[in-house]
Amino acid sequence: MESELIERVLHSRDQFAFATLVKTHQSAVRGFLRRLTGGDVALAEDLAQETFIKAYQNISSYEHRGKFISWLLTIAYQEFALEYRKNKKFKKNISLFHGTDDAEFALRNNEGREQELDASIAKLTIERLMSKLNQREQTLLTLTYQMGMTNHEISAIMNLPLGTVKSGIRRAKITLASLLKSEGDCKDRSDNATSRK
Repeated sequence: MESELIERVLHSRDQFAFATLVKTHQSAVRGFLRRLTGGDVALAEDLAQETFIKAYQNISSYEHRGKFISWLLTIAYQEFALEYRKNKKFKKNISLFHGTDDAEFALRNNEGREQELDASIAKLTIERLMSKLNQREQTLLTLTYQMGMTNHEISAIMNLPLGTVKSGIRRAKITLASLLKSEGDCKDRSDNATSRK
């Protein structure tokens, strides 16, 4: 189905077919860009729009070697990199409110939902700790775990050698685990201090 849509865009510039491709992938592209822009929804929307415009204009360069979404994310990453170089005023932290709808729902309805609440708190903790990673590490982990990309796909998207991708993901995971452990140690000390009162 997707390959047929791509062919229709390639051969007859079918805008309806392209709109269908956009609908299929817009959530993933926007989510990826929101993560990269530190939760700046307006900027992510602008970059997503640019991504799809460039994809439409340059669809002839898609060579069917990988997934179409990987090709779109490559364009999205390039758009982000251009904007990042132009505008060094990016927010340094990923918004703590990114993905909090689940947490708010759990807090409002927490009778008998401790597991859901715990999962939401864990998600918020990971979001906050992710903001302490550098931009490359955040992008690598987002592509790996949120977008489900392979190392080869990430290498193509970010235009990095495969070895750099693998070692970057490994370092980012180690750093995140260390931050998580520190967070747990601080919480344990705080809980112990509270229980002594």
